[in-house]
Amino acid sequence: MTKEAAFGKHMVWTIDPRTKSEIGIGYSSLVEAQAEAVKLEQVGYTILRISPTTLPKPNS
Repeated sequence: MTKEAAFGKHMVWTIDPRTKSEIGIGYSSLVEAQAEAVKLEQVGYTILRISPTTLPKPNS
């Protein structure tokens, strides 16, 4: 992961154990996303990936 990807908003993609649906939860930093992913895993969620969020570039 690049240095730029370590900062900014990140999504934790997971499988909800009750509904078996894929859900994404947004966090304000990579460190927060990683810490919360550990907590989610401990209560039964399957972590699929952690990815940086990107906003579309505005029209110029």
